Amino acid sequence: MGWFLGFDKIASAGFGNVTIVNLLFMFIVMTCVTETGAVVWLIKNYCLSNFFLEDPGSQLVFFFMYLT
Repeated sequence: MGWFLGFDKIASAGFGNVTIVNLLFMFIVMTCVTETGAVVWLIKNYCLSNFFLEDPGSQLVFFFMYLT
C-alpha cells in the first residue's frame, strides 16, 4: 500500500488521525499503570475495602450495576 500511495501519505493519514494517537498514548499509560501495580492497589484499597460491600445484598447490586 505504501508503494502505490507513497509512505508519506500513509504515515500522515495514520499518525494524523486522532484515534491512532490516542491509542498509542493509552498503550503507554496502561503499560505504566500495569507495571507499577496501580490497578491492584486501587482494587485492594478502594473496591474491596469499601464499607458498602460488606453486605451481601449490596455486593449483588454492585456486581450488576458495574457489569451492565
